[in-house]
Amino acid sequence: SIQVDRSYHGQGLGGTMMDRIEALANEKGMEGVELCVQETNLRARSFYQERGYQPIWRKGSNVMMRKRLMSQG
Repeated sequence: SIQVDRSYHGQGLGGTMMDRIEALANEKGMEGVELCVQETNLRARSFYQERGYQPIWRKGSNVMMRKRLMSQG
């Protein structure tokens, strides 16, 4: 589980973390990145959607989201 403390929201830390996670996944040849987010966490869901993540299923109060990566190799 990864999250940015609320006192640091809006400073670009979440984007920096996601950039690194996606870069590592891409370097390892992975097809994409998946994550779970609370359905009611609209701010986080919007953040992920703006980064290209799409909801793929919902279970209880969680939404699974996926972003396909393009291999750079």
